[in-house]
Amino acid sequence: MKSFFFIQRGFALLDALIAMVIIATGVLGIAKLNSILLAGTGIAKTRAEATQLAEGKIEEFRGLQPPAAKPVTNTTGEFISGVNAQFTITWIVESAGVTNTNLDKVYVCVSWGDACGGTGEKKVELSSLLAWTDLATFAAIGSGQVLPMEGIPGTPTGSAQEVSDSSYALDSMTAGMVDNLIDGTSIAHYDGNTVLIETSTGKVLLLIHDGSSFSTISGNVYISWGSGVNNRKGSDISLSDINSYVHVLGSTGSACRQYNPGGLTSLPTFPASGDIEYTYFSYTCYMGANWWGNIAIVRLDGGDRVCIGDPIISQADTDPTSRRPFLSSIRYYRGYKCGTDNDPATCQSVGIGMSSGSYIQAHYGKPLTALQHHFLLTTIGGNPTHADCAVMQSRPTADANPFTNMIFHQGGNTGQLFCLTATCPIASGFVEYKTSFVMIVPVSQAALVEITSVVVDGGSCAAPTITDSQLIYHCTIDWKGWAGYFWSGNVTFTMSGSIEGVELDTAQPSGSIVGAPVIGCEGNKCIQFSSVPKEVTSFSVSLAMTPSAATF
Repeated sequence: MKSFFFIQRGFALLDALIAMVIIATGVLGIAKLNSILLAGTGIAKTRAEATQLAEGKIEEFRGLQPPAAKPVTNTTGEFISGVNAQFTITWIVESAGVTNTNLDKVYVCVSWGDACGGTGEKKVELSSLLAWTDLATFAAIGSGQVLPMEGIPGTPTGSAQEVSDSSYALDSMTAGMVDNLIDGTSIAHYDGNTVLIETSTGKVLLLIHDGSSFSTISGNVYISWGSGVNNRKGSDISLSDINSYVHVLGSTGSACRQYNPGGLTSLPTFPASGDIEYTYFSYTCYMGANWWGNIAIVRLDGGDRVCIGDPIISQADTDPTSRRPFLSSIRYYRGYKCGTDNDPATCQSVGIGMSSGSYIQAHYGKPLTALQHHFLLTTIGGNPTHADCAVMQSRPTADANPFTNMIFHQGGNTGQLFCLTATCPIASGFVEYKTSFVMIVPVSQAALVEITSVVVDGGSCAAPTITDSQLIYHCTIDWKGWAGYFWSGNVTFTMSGSIEGVELDTAQPSGSIVGAPVIGCEGNKCIQFSSVPKEVTSFSVSLAMTPSAATF
């Protein structure tokens, strides 16, 4: 038998050639990937360097201040030889559009290979705001030595500081502690400080580092019969309801306590017998030396109006310091020290207890010592006026009407503005600021009802301009004596229907109004704003309305 042997030659060389081709292809791919990664790293380094240059230019502008020259637009640019590229820096400076402030907006562009105005990607663009005010002026404003820039109020804090997440063990502070059993607080001197403490918890409410004493502002908040707190009548309102839905608040640097003067859970009535006119609770606000600001009633349930002032004072007395009846949820507390000519330019802000130049503990609203600082929560229908407050405040028939009682020093209940010092140049416009805004209501909604007038708390609106598609209301808010950056209040419509829903279409400049508007006031005829920045000058309101056969 023959055997056949088949010998194959050359296949080992072919396999090697194929392997070399595969390896070469892989090496070329890796090389290409490496070049892409290196290019990407280079772009990232270049962009990072451009960002640093843009940020540096903005910080350079921030370092400038008067009397140095103010930065101006430069579209020609500066040329910088960077580590990763040759850069061109250009910038545009323009007004930020905020009324009565020296505030600019700056745009900085750093490019390499592309023009800043083009559509390429080889550029970095940053923007920021620049305040063109020298540091000495800012320091003077903060210390209360000069009037702040128009529209920007000075600091109201005084020497007391609000404290969060701090408490003391009460058993270690018995020495020198004074318990204010009526409002649930204690005052102690501890480690050279004066502290206001919530007695039941030991929580620190206010702290004064120099050990001086607290000053106070006190009063009552009266609730007229028929007023609604959480949709309940005045005679049914308890202190727990009050603490849930009504708050007395003071500006920064103060702490307000509200309490039942009788020490019971049910509120006392005024008069104490006979036909019940009011229920009421008491409040005390604590603050340190030099404090000035606002004390306000904040409602979380919408609805009732707030009245202040003395009904025996005529509405013809329109002086800002008048005690005339006033429809306002806020009372302003201001003090000033002025030159002999009483020129506002020579005035500087001083706060509570500083009338004599050095701090003397002061207490406003204590019985038999000073003007009463009462508020009245009352239901007033229709298109309310200050005169309506006078009517509601005159309702008690007892001789000791809390708003007109003349046995107190100076007599009567204080009005919208209370001066902490003898000099009070409010009438000259020293602290009078006004903001005008435009409110636009679509006719598609407004046509459902007849709107006869619009009233803004603390302001006014002119008759609307009517177009084919909208009602345009030009309104003004008076910021006289304001110590914060937000307005809050009601926009009330006199109309033949009721508001079902509210939406804001636009609000300048931030695109939103802080604190969403809600339906408030009697009969769902009011929009209630909780906090509107002063810079907001225009917004549109979409109103969902229901027509009614009966006019309001």
